[in-house]
Amino acid sequence: MHKGRRTDRPKLPPILQNYSDYIYSTYSEATAEGYIYWPLRLHEFLNEKGRSLEKMTFEDLQFYLNELTTRRKRKEIMQSTVKTVAKTLRTFAEWLMDQRIMDSSEFYKIDKYVEKIPGGDIGDDDKQALTKEEISTAYRKLHDLFLSFLLWVGLNFGLRRIEYCNLRIEHIELDHMEGDEPAPRIKIENSKGRRKKTRYIPMFAPQANKWRMWLEYVKSLNLPHDHVFFNPKNPSEIPNKDRVSSWFVKISKITGIHIPSHRPRYTYPTRMWEEDVPLDLIQKVMGHSKLETTIGYLKIHERTFRKKFMESGAKRLFG
Repeated sequence: MHKGRRTDRPKLPPILQNYSDYIYSTYSEATAEGYIYWPLRLHEFLNEKGRSLEKMTFEDLQFYLNELTTRRKRKEIMQSTVKTVAKTLRTFAEWLMDQRIMDSSEFYKIDKYVEKIPGGDIGDDDKQALTKEEISTAYRKLHDLFLSFLLWVGLNFGLRRIEYCNLRIEHIELDHMEGDEPAPRIKIENSKGRRKKTRYIPMFAPQANKWRMWLEYVKSLNLPHDHVFFNPKNPSEIPNKDRVSSWFVKISKITGIHIPSHRPRYTYPTRMWEEDVPLDLIQKVMGHSKLETTIGYLKIHERTFRKKFMESGAKRLFG
């Protein structure tokens, strides 16, 4: 009935067909798919329990979200996914209330419960930079070429999940020139609504060489698309954000180190700051519009912070 996040609307149960009319008239098609997908999964879950979506209660929703939380604790999904699902199902419950299918008191219990579900990633260590030892261990244990390269890209360029999906061969500009000087770079395109943001990250020679080898490998596969990343089990498939998350779950299981997809993005600016790269340059390559956002990504160990502070210009002021 669904592939990835897409649904076959004519095959939806009647209540979701009615709900889909409202959702598709309210949201864009891509957003609407997510709003239909999770109630459909809840419908399948309740059917197995002998329950129906039309008679959904607060306890039904709570039980389903507890199942997702169990998966989160096994590090199969992110806490942010649990929060997203909860908000999506709250929208469905609100529609049920508006249609007088669900009692308002039942909806308000759901609304209050969903608001208390924490967001973000799994645990605080998701937002901690990987240590040099962890990075070394991860590379040593990763014998899979695809997963090893995926992690390398995250640590070297700090990509978001959607940016792995959007990255195309033409975006790896290995022959770019600045005047008479070679200036290889990677072009990152990121859309937010109708706005498209583009940033460029310069490459050093070793990085360019690694990209050159990877692109030669990708071109040798004669894929029906020009994306840099693909599903190794089905190379013609272009990945979505969930697929990227699943790859990092696999990396975590192989290495024994908790490395969700966003953790390399925290590691990337932290490593640069530790090597005295100016904050404004870090902000630019991260694609942040506000410096405060960049500063929030710098997860510096207290010893490193103290050492840098004691060696900074503060010493001339106070030392």
